[in-house]
Amino acid sequence: MPRPLPAIRILARLDAPYLGTLGADAIPALAEALPELQPPQRPEALEALRASHERLAEDDRSWPAWNLARERARTALEALFGR
Repeated sequence: MPRPLPAIRILARLDAPYLGTLGADAIPALAEALPELQPPQRPEALEALRASHERLAEDDRSWPAWNLARERARTALEALFGR
């Protein structure tokens, strides 16, 4: 799914610690937009995504707890950080 360019421009101005507070629905877009961030913000955003990766790795993966947004977030984060 193509992402709109204005969203990338807005993302480049976000406060990186705020990124860590966003839900699982936002994680795939954030991971994809990481290279578009300004260089000083990339390490902070990467750390926020790493924290989300650790949190999601500990989540219950049984079928009653399964959630599409969390699964998409896990997939995007595993592409960045591995399992």
